[in-house]
Amino acid sequence: MKLMLMADLHLGKKVNEFSMLEDQAYLLDQVIGLIDEHRPDGLIIAGDVYDKSSPSAEAVRLLDVFIRRIKQRDICLFMIAGNHDSADRLSFGASIFSDSDIYIAEAFRRPIEPIEWQAGGVMAHIYLLPFIKPIQVRAVWPESDVSGYDEALKYVLGQIELAPNRFNLLVAHQFISGAKTFDSDDILIGGIDQVSAAHFESFDYTVLGHLHGPQTVGSEHIRYPGSPLKYSFSEAAHQKSIPLIEIDPDHRIETTLLGLKPLRDMRIIRGPFQLITDPKHYRAADQHDYVQITLTDELEVADAIARLRAIYPNLMKLSYDNKRTQGSDGYRVAEAIHHRSPLELFEDFYQSQNNHQPMSDEQKDYVEALLREMEEDR
Repeated sequence: MKLMLMADLHLGKKVNEFSMLEDQAYLLDQVIGLIDEHRPDGLIIAGDVYDKSSPSAEAVRLLDVFIRRIKQRDICLFMIAGNHDSADRLSFGASIFSDSDIYIAEAFRRPIEPIEWQAGGVMAHIYLLPFIKPIQVRAVWPESDVSGYDEALKYVLGQIELAPNRFNLLVAHQFISGAKTFDSDDILIGGIDQVSAAHFESFDYTVLGHLHGPQTVGSEHIRYPGSPLKYSFSEAAHQKSIPLIEIDPDHRIETTLLGLKPLRDMRIIRGPFQLITDPKHYRAADQHDYVQITLTDELEVADAIARLRAIYPNLMKLSYDNKRTQGSDGYRVAEAIHHRSPLELFEDFYQSQNNHQPMSDEQKDYVEALLREMEEDR
């Protein structure tokens, strides 16, 4: 059995107000080429198919064309909704599409049942679990009284009786505690959406969406494929790929990473204006890449953005790093805020309003519960 793994397409996404649709269409063309080359039995997409719960018409058409091309190649598609998707919209027609080997998880309203599937001499049970919140789990099992994401996931997976003579594969969209995160990852305040990797250990393989950095967590059989495109400059050093897993009848697994090449890469450029605008410097790389430029000049360069965009038309961010900015209180405050949790920021605010009196443990627990409730209802 051969499966290609994907997640976090975020079709229709804008990065710094630049539409990524053309880049995404180029990427999906590559995926079709890899399917033609490697002939997998199935393709898994582990959520965040769209970037918004109400996607643009262009994003919907892009997915429609992609699914049609997959179907023309006679391979199975397994797809779930992520936290950015509307599970109801994404799964429209799912009960009809399943007759054509296109399996799209419906919104979570009942215990999940396995899809019985056979390929390459392997009998598999595929479990499709869209992004879930504790409130959804309590609606299905009122007696559960789960109060957090970790408890909710543990309860849902605890209701599954895995068949010992099947390859049990789970597709989910959650944030595992201890996994690496990047600026483009949509993480809930205070990390309250984190779940333990231990909940997935009973499955033969787990494919996860939600985090954009490709990685395994806790086990080689618990994998985030990562986003196929870079959606923040914290991912500039990533080499994006699609994992291809091959499972033999004895359930041994081999993994191959199939490299992807973007239409436009994301690059970070740093240095003085004169060097960055020197033809010998900029002609050494693709000028049409998406770039973040940090100027190290001590004096501000007149009309810098317009002059830089004449060379780098897809300049997304421009900043300065010099003695002036390093000595700026605003610079330091912004950096400090970026790396602090909402609870820590609220503690600072509380102390500033109460003569530097720290919050009690009871007050912290109360505020944390309120923040968690706000995120669950989001």
